[in-house]
Amino acid sequence: MSSKKVATDEAENHTSMTRGKTLMVNYSKNALENKTMEAVPQKKKLEKEPSQDINKSADAFIQRFRQQLLLQRLESLENYEQMLKRGT
Repeated sequence: MSSKKVATDEAENHTSMTRGKTLMVNYSKNALENKTMEAVPQKKKLEKEPSQDINKSADAFIQRFRQQLLLQRLESLENYEQMLKRGT
């Protein structure tokens, strides 16, 4: 088989975004001429985050949450004091 024939028959891969999902589209030059394309889902390896990163993120979230609770509590007390001052 000549190298020209091999180059012609080789499939080319291109990625495209479809409704938020990445698809791998396989097509050959002959398929392009016939306007027939086949979409194959791209395999994506799951990446595991180290547990330290997860723990760090969780700790940061908990700190922000506690800070927000404290601010809400202070605002509530301030609003209560203002309400009492208006009543007298």
